[in-house]
Amino acid sequence: MTNQRLESWSRRRFLSRAGALVAASALGAPTFAALGSGVTGRPAATVLTNHQVSPTVPLLERVSAVCTRLADAGWRDLLLAVSDGQLDIGAANLAAALAQPLPAIDRTYPGFEDFATAGNRGIEPGDPACSLLYHALASPNVFLAADGTALGDFPTPAELEAVENYVYGVDAPSLADIRARFPGAPLAVVVFALEYRLGQESVHGQHADFCFARTGHARLGNAEAFYDARRREFLPGDAEHPFAFPVQPARYAPFIAARMPANPDTFGPLRATEDDQQRWFWAPVHKLFSGPECLAGLDLEVSLATGHLNEKLRRFHNQMNNAGFYTGWEEPDISRFPFVIRDEELAAFSTDPTHGQGWVLPPTHPLVEPAEYNGQPLTYFYPEELAANPSTTYYSSLQLLETPPFAPLGPGRTQSLLENIAIADPPVPGYFTTINPDIGRSSPEYLNVRQKIDADGNEINLNDHPEMLDTIADGGYWARHFVDYAGDGWVSVRCPELDHEIPERYPAFSTVCPPSFYPYAHQRGLTEWAESGAPEELRTGIWAIPPRPLSDRRLAANIHLPADFSIDDDTVTAVVSLPRAAAPEASGTPATQVRRHLTLPDGAAGLFDPGWEISQDRTADNHFFLASYGLGTPFIEDAKLCATLSTFWPGVSPDSAREFQPDKRDADEPQTWPTIAPMTDEELGIVEVNEQGYLPWDGVLGPQLVTVDGEQMVDYPDLYHTDYLETADHITSSLTALVDLDEYTTRVLAMAQVYWALGIRYEDFGDQFEIAEALDRFQAAKGEWNVLSFRRLDGEADSDLAEALSVTGESLSGDGYRFHLFRWNGEQSKPENIRRILVGIEEEALAYTSAGTLLLRRDDTWEAFQPPS
Repeated sequence: MTNQRLESWSRRRFLSRAGALVAASALGAPTFAALGSGVTGRPAATVLTNHQVSPTVPLLERVSAVCTRLADAGWRDLLLAVSDGQLDIGAANLAAALAQPLPAIDRTYPGFEDFATAGNRGIEPGDPACSLLYHALASPNVFLAADGTALGDFPTPAELEAVENYVYGVDAPSLADIRARFPGAPLAVVVFALEYRLGQESVHGQHADFCFARTGHARLGNAEAFYDARRREFLPGDAEHPFAFPVQPARYAPFIAARMPANPDTFGPLRATEDDQQRWFWAPVHKLFSGPECLAGLDLEVSLATGHLNEKLRRFHNQMNNAGFYTGWEEPDISRFPFVIRDEELAAFSTDPTHGQGWVLPPTHPLVEPAEYNGQPLTYFYPEELAANPSTTYYSSLQLLETPPFAPLGPGRTQSLLENIAIADPPVPGYFTTINPDIGRSSPEYLNVRQKIDADGNEINLNDHPEMLDTIADGGYWARHFVDYAGDGWVSVRCPELDHEIPERYPAFSTVCPPSFYPYAHQRGLTEWAESGAPEELRTGIWAIPPRPLSDRRLAANIHLPADFSIDDDTVTAVVSLPRAAAPEASGTPATQVRRHLTLPDGAAGLFDPGWEISQDRTADNHFFLASYGLGTPFIEDAKLCATLSTFWPGVSPDSAREFQPDKRDADEPQTWPTIAPMTDEELGIVEVNEQGYLPWDGVLGPQLVTVDGEQMVDYPDLYHTDYLETADHITSSLTALVDLDEYTTRVLAMAQVYWALGIRYEDFGDQFEIAEALDRFQAAKGEWNVLSFRRLDGEADSDLAEALSVTGESLSGDGYRFHLFRWNGEQSKPENIRRILVGIEEEALAYTSAGTLLLRRDDTWEAFQPPS
């Protein structure tokens, strides 16, 4: 079918109604100056989809080369100092030096505080976490020499891999040995994504250790990947280019794995639940690589293969066509690029020799780009029949319908689902049970419909037209398609020598995700803070739904991929460790910590949360599975809507609720979403950043206080007329990437304390209403106030603060924040600029928070509070 309207095309309405809204210090989160310094990597080389996992030289020879290169950069002296002079990486007999017991290990040296207490050798066979050499080289906390100066050089990923392989191969077990360790446990060859983590981020939380998952997250970007060897990570940002998002790979490796019931004391999974006691998990027990040193008595040839798929546009057209709507395209066109984007266009293995093997690396692309087909702009027909149902749009985006017979909920009501409410008596911790999926998404949930193509082929930006919403409501026009290069896929393994002895093979689920705007504040940490770190009096109701990491979800990988993922295999996102004989002992927590972004599912948002890593679909018999094609196309359609609805989406993601007008009603349904994790005035482009101008995270300048006819009002960007397609080149994480988990949760707490001081408290609603209605009313009460300004207290003169301290007699110590809030009382358009909207001010409040003290001015009166903290 050509891209022309076919009058004879049969049309019929969908049987179901519209889908719901679901949708230079190296310590802590680095400054961007730190991100730009000490970068020892280089742009990634070309990529490939198959390669062998094979050392080219004997294992000890490779380790010796690593030690020789790094010895004079401070590493020899450091390891001698830490081991009381016993571990000499310059020894003539390196194998003996690495194998000898170390009677004394000084864990007070920076970076060694979380080295496993059971570790007492340079190399402990089969256990990287108990190998002093491996820990020293792999831990980002180890960056200082014995004399406290900076180490002169750091290992590359390939060198870390060489030491890791030696750990597993120095005393290579036989298959019989492995079976004896796990009697009766089924064995398989399984591909895992893996990371060496600091103690507090490991599965058991006791010492630094490897974490594994059968799902990994690489991230797309518009700049080449760069590896910072000092931080042991591929950087998420570029100090000199604020609008650059370097691509970030994820690492995969094959293991012999044992299938075992959940056991948090020995291997996990992370955050195991009671339901997990009924499940079986694959736990890695021995790494596989080519050559005779991996398994005793065998000379292995191990190879990995990978493939990825982005079929969002194909699924959109296929679903519409099957439902009787004409879009202008059908097979075979919709199985070609860019309806379907495959393999190397999305990701493949890095061939950079300094990276080592198993790194799935996306190529660089713009974050979003106009789609073309056969050299022409690619458009789709937006039919009148579809537009006739007002629920097919959400704000100014097209919201797709779910195919029959599923009947989704109305927008904004998912938080009240009865099946999501905890009914235990007494209530279980948190106020919801594990979140159940509400709908499947068999095609993208949101599409941009605001870039119209007229009969002459001219592109018309509807955002500039006052009648835009009427045009969208009428439909009947051609709209431009846009694409991004997110997708999902697999990493599989082949090892012919084990085909007979261990015939089962399980691939990893590989996702290529949009960039993270908070790479140093991960979802697991937010979840644990929400469950136990937040003050009990404030905990319930901070969000309409409590946060969960993707690692908590138990869903199968995308069963439509050609990778043999099973709908019954629902533990692919579980995070596990190497099995241990007993629960590890705590080794202590480092006084300082280098945070890195995470590529495993505990660093990703759960399906109810934004973050845009993955979505879900379901089978005809209601079995859910993970799939990226349910995300918006392009992904920034999701980004605008989900970040705006902050209270509903409990994720580590931009909370831009205060960026747009307070009354975010969709059609006639009011939706007032309060700010939960406030973004600073700089992060929203309300004030300039020194020497860099305005740097709003989404490229949109935030609200401003203005005077209209002698009356103060707030000039907002209009949510309906804001289109991230226009600002994609100016989307940035240059400021948000500086926010680590501690800063993020501190902001959330400060905002909750301000609502508390304003008299908006959950118990006032929870004592009167059932939990669903209480939460709705609580969020609505918070939504009556909007944050006009939020900034850190930076020590500069502040006359309001001086007055507050004088009147209340209080003092503020430590870091703190300043909030300027107002209650709003209506809005009016700006005829001269339809992209902006004016909102009236009924009442203002000013608040300062710091170290458990809150000072609030309301009705021109200052009052001091000691909120829950």
